[in-house]
Amino acid sequence: MIFRGLFAALLLVWFAEVMEQTFVGFLPRGGVVIPAICVVVLWNLSAAGLFLGGGLLLLDWIARPTCFPAAPLLLPLLVTTFVVSAHSDLHLQRGGLRIPRPLLLPLLAVILLVAQSASGESMAAWSNPQNAVQESLSRLRPALLVLLPTSGVLALLLQLSEELGLRRTAAAGWRRS
Repeated sequence: MIFRGLFAALLLVWFAEVMEQTFVGFLPRGGVVIPAICVVVLWNLSAAGLFLGGGLLLLDWIARPTCFPAAPLLLPLLVTTFVVSAHSDLHLQRGGLRIPRPLLLPLLAVILLVAQSASGESMAAWSNPQNAVQESLSRLRPALLVLLPTSGVLALLLQLSEELGLRRTAAAGWRRS
């Protein structure tokens, strides 16, 4: 069972990576791969899913290197902050930040894309922060035009699979134990 899920996740991310590599002028970097990796992490909300997502982001960084792999290093922190604490019963009793479940995937994908875009600039370019921010924003706009609808559709499919019983949520698993 685990191998089928792992194979399906690798196939999804591989297909997204091939799409981005094939249509370089049409699909900006990270517009399809990052939402696919976020779906892999959120589908199996566990340490194995987080490890798989971070590994896939590192493989994407190896395929197209930037100055610093910020997105794979930021993924565990984001998942623990936004996802795990949002489903915790203690967190709900404290009245902290509550993000609706359908918005978790797009928010996680946008933050990872911003980290990836910022890490694309060289250290010498960051000596002049205004130009580096302008360059990052100019690269970020086309990627957001692809990333937001892709992550929105994938978030709806993730929610639909949960409603149809194709996957069990992490919060339901925690309530049982």
